[in-house]
Amino acid sequence: MSRARMIAHGPTKRWLNSAEAASYLGLSIKALYERCRLRKLPYSRLGGSLRFDKLELDRILERSRVKPVGMHKQ
Repeated sequence: MSRARMIAHGPTKRWLNSAEAASYLGLSIKALYERCRLRKLPYSRLGGSLRFDKLELDRILERSRVKPVGMHKQ
């Protein structure tokens, strides 16, 4: 397998297709597309398909994290 192919398809794959992004976020495809339509998820369009930057998805998950009681800064 070529180095480029390993980078694109390895465990550190950065760009996800719609099915992969939905699975990563625990959403249905329909819910993923709805969030895109409402501009709640960032995406890039490549031809007719959407691509999602895993790093951006991780940042969104971190920002929406609910901290348990006692974990807030004082």
